[in-house]
Amino acid sequence: MTPATPRTALISVAVCATAAGLALGLSSPARRLGGEDPSARVGAVSPADYGPAAAYLRIGVPALRADLERGETLGEITTTVPGRTVAGLTQALARAKAARLRAAVAAGRLSPSAASAGLATVVARARAEVARVPIVGVAAALAAAGRYLHAGRSTLLAEARAGRSLAEMADRRGATASGLVAALLRDRRAHIARRLAAGELTGYEAAVMQRGLPARMTALVHRGAAHTP
Repeated sequence: MTPATPRTALISVAVCATAAGLALGLSSPARRLGGEDPSARVGAVSPADYGPAAAYLRIGVPALRADLERGETLGEITTTVPGRTVAGLTQALARAKAARLRAAVAAGRLSPSAASAGLATVVARARAEVARVPIVGVAAALAAAGRYLHAGRSTLLAEARAGRSLAEMADRRGATASGLVAALLRDRRAHIARRLAAGELTGYEAAVMQRGLPARMTALVHRGAAHTP
């Protein structure tokens, strides 16, 4: 047997630690969607995780992106897929992140010590990503929100990135969350109607996009770093 080098030994220890972390981290009850975990905030879903998430959910990447653009979290999307679970998605993402770290070490792009530090946090980062409100979903609503709040899109986007919910943005400007929800609903319904009229959507697809729209827009307005449902 070839003696292990310090580099390969360190990678082996890190991989074992990651496996233990996956088992321990995912055996505990799932945290409530929306963020008892303080790291679950408004932010980006890593593009590198679109593929693994879509593969686990057995849907296409375009469909996953469309759901994220409506402001749904990965966890919420998971609950609509029969036979898929939030814990299972978290495990799939953690394994994908760990695999990318190991590949980076093997390719010489990352040091073993840096990989070890990253491997120690894959479960926490995957769990936060599953609960995180995607910034792309918030950003998609900012044009309509800006018109209602008489604020620039770039200003609202900066506030969203800082963790402020759309409801908090409305309150700071003397507007109401319910009024903002109504404005977003009008904008979204008009967008769906335009796409339907242009032949970009079938009647069935338009109906699916309308389904649960008031609840989704209400959730989108009220979610943010400071909000715990």
